[in-house]
Amino acid sequence: MKHGLDGLPYFYLLFLLHPGILQGLDSMNSGEVVYIQVQAKGVVGGSVKLECGLTLPDFYIWGYTAPGTENMHAVAYSFLQGTKLQALTKTLGNLSITTDTASLWIDQLPLVAQGLYTYQAFYKNTFQGDTFIYCYVQLFVLVPVSKPYILVSNTSLVEGTPMWMRCVLENGTEPVNYTWEQEDRDGFITKVAESNINQVNITFVNRNHTGRYRCQATNEVNRQYSDHIWLEVLFGPDVPLIDVTPHSVTEQGYSVFEKTTVSLTCQASSNPPSQYTWFYSNSQVHTGQQYNITSILRVNSGLYSCLAQNFILKTYLNSTVTIFVYYLPDGSPTCNIFPINNYTDLALWCLWEGGYPPASLHWSSHLLNPNVKASSPTNITVIQPGARTPHNSTFTCHGSHVVSPTSYICSTTACT
Repeated sequence: MKHGLDGLPYFYLLFLLHPGILQGLDSMNSGEVVYIQVQAKGVVGGSVKLECGLTLPDFYIWGYTAPGTENMHAVAYSFLQGTKLQALTKTLGNLSITTDTASLWIDQLPLVAQGLYTYQAFYKNTFQGDTFIYCYVQLFVLVPVSKPYILVSNTSLVEGTPMWMRCVLENGTEPVNYTWEQEDRDGFITKVAESNINQVNITFVNRNHTGRYRCQATNEVNRQYSDHIWLEVLFGPDVPLIDVTPHSVTEQGYSVFEKTTVSLTCQASSNPPSQYTWFYSNSQVHTGQQYNITSILRVNSGLYSCLAQNFILKTYLNSTVTIFVYYLPDGSPTCNIFPINNYTDLALWCLWEGGYPPASLHWSSHLLNPNVKASSPTNITVIQPGARTPHNSTFTCHGSHVVSPTSYICSTTACT
């Protein structure tokens, strides 16, 4: 006996009448005509049994009416001289009659065997009279679903465009249910859709639709999977993201120290992957995702742009960052004392020019007014009263810069 994918036999009988009606044939009243309606289902190439009683009648006749017609043709009968099969049986499969109940058995069931089978039987009852049976068996021949295949509007898709996928069957009795599965790049499988419609429509394709797809077709006989197809979604580039290492972030951009090695990395999601070009002050300086500047100098401050391109889609986007190179002023601070206010007071003057950003300067001495917290970039002047300044008093100017942890100083002595 053949079996389907679910382990079910390729024939089964569905009765649409009250249970026990066949068993009740033995107790029919004299002269009664009994009408029975039965529905049977079989699978192409399998076997099916059409039965209308549990005992063998005195004589019977099986007839067949093709779908869409009204003419009934004899299939088999028994009258006096035993069972006779008609020529029509050769087109309906391998037919035989069971000897105990006169049921009709069909092997190697063809699709053309579908139709209405009529069973007329006569039971001669010595004690209760004669009984006639009219039995109508509607046979449905089911076709297993064949292995489906997938048709796609386009296997190379552009993000944002529409597409459709169709699960195509050569054979299979309706109703058929269709299930779609997607396997992404990481091997994760998700169910995309399930419906009795064999087509999936996507209005706006996005990058997450990239992956392997297959469909499953299922009817009441069996289920079959299609082969996988690969869908590639082209997209991008997205807006490039630029990372600068090492760096500090300022309101204006990135700051780096002079003579350090600086790496600029550009990332823009794209399929196919982005191609990168670097520009400094609108001049091309490098090709590739990462641009390294060895021992960066103050003259390298400025605008750096990364251009990301998708050569298949002929699309591109760019991003720009500003890099400020921090460097020390040359040498050390210069300090001096000048008389002012008709030589009655002293001006403490300190200068440390150059550098970026400007250095921070401040004076220190035990003679200075503690309430004076003078601090200034590049240059600083503090007024010291001469009356409170002993002869040979020393004052120190301190210079500091973000580039160096070291403090730079200069000292000057007042001769009063």
